[in-house]
Amino acid sequence: MATVFTMLYVLIPYQKVKFIEVFPGVVFTMGAWLAISMLFSYFVNNFTNYANIYGSISGIIILLIWLNLSCLFLLLGGEINASVAYFNNLKKIINQATSYNKGKETTVHILIVFYAKSINV
Repeated sequence: MATVFTMLYVLIPYQKVKFIEVFPGVVFTMGAWLAISMLFSYFVNNFTNYANIYGSISGIIILLIWLNLSCLFLLLGGEINASVAYFNNLKKIINQATSYNKGKETTVHILIVFYAKSINV
């Protein structure tokens, strides 16, 4: 599954992404997916009253809940990868600003960059 998640996070984005950049999202997604699968298995094995309540459609309902949570964790892993890439980009910008300017001007430039990035300019 780690290979599948890695391929999803590398091939799906519009920008070129390195394998090492998707590692945090893959680790999170794998952990969350395994946890939700174990909880789903525990629930299905130990709480069988849902079949009495919903009848034959109960299996489909439980499966859709599991798929919804799996997709949620897949998207959260992608968000983690995007956040890591965003902060790595800010580090590069800060390093460039400090190499060009010294002193108080550097602080002002860094604050401007953070503000511009926060309002998506």
